[in-house]
Amino acid sequence: MHTLIMVNIQELSPSVVVCYYDLSKSYQNFVFYYLAIINILFSSIMIILCSLSFKNVRHIRIVPRQQRNQVRSMTKKDFQLLRCLFALVIVTIIFRIGINIFYAYSAITREQIRTQLHQDIDTFLNNFLSLFFNLSYSVSFIVFVVISKAFRCELKQMVYKMFGRDQIPMREEENGTVNTIVVSNVIVPT
Repeated sequence: MHTLIMVNIQELSPSVVVCYYDLSKSYQNFVFYYLAIINILFSSIMIILCSLSFKNVRHIRIVPRQQRNQVRSMTKKDFQLLRCLFALVIVTIIFRIGINIFYAYSAITREQIRTQLHQDIDTFLNNFLSLFFNLSYSVSFIVFVVISKAFRCELKQMVYKMFGRDQIPMREEENGTVNTIVVSNVIVPT
């Protein structure tokens, strides 16, 4: 949004005109702080929502057995999905924290005179941390494959189905349906 506000038409030569963002240091500092604040807010919201989901799971586990038929209980797949969510939040925050620190560092040290080596190090760090930041968008597949057995089994079935091979049947407990047998001793007066 801010790039639509702070753009200027710059004339490079009499026949070449470019619409480019403002090169002032105050605007660049604003962009760095803005990106850092947005990333910190995004990470905080992810932590809050993940902790609320764990709180809800704890509430489900605390419910006495007699009332579990009234409250929807979680299956094995649900717990695996929740573990994947938690791991995904941690990985995303780890991948995003480096670029936030770099943006704050760049905004603070922008006024200092830099040598060519210092500029090269800053460029390398910016590119490397930007790569990590962008990897956070595609790491979910890896997290799900590593953590969730149900996801791996379904992925394997999908691959077998794509290549026309026989599917491997899944056990019922991996499928999310668990057979439970309820035994009750009821004494009926005669």
